[in-house]
Amino acid sequence: MDWLIEHWTALIGPAVVAAVVSGIVSVFGLIVSTRAARAIHTEKLAFDRELAERKVAADIDLAKRKLDQDRALAMWERRSQFAEGILPDCYRVQEILSSLYSLTQMNFSIKKKRAI
Repeated sequence: MDWLIEHWTALIGPAVVAAVVSGIVSVFGLIVSTRAARAIHTEKLAFDRELAERKVAADIDLAKRKLDQDRALAMWERRSQFAEGILPDCYRVQEILSSLYSLTQMNFSIKKKRAI
């Protein structure tokens, strides 16, 4: 036991060196993993930002297309409603003109017979 008390530094020295080396390796590993995690996170943020910008651009383009389609549909509906309102009147005008043409032909033939 006296030898152990006198030479305790000989026994503890290698343990201390191993602990210091282990601590240095741990700190180095922590630094490397922190930098790698930060780089991965930065890349992920850049990718997410780009993805969000592309999504916003696609949403804007889609909204513009939808607006154009809605406008075209509204214009078509207005024209269709206008045509539906006018169509019976056009048929009525056609009937009136046919009747007038028939009357004119009748009057012309009557005048022609009187002239003979």
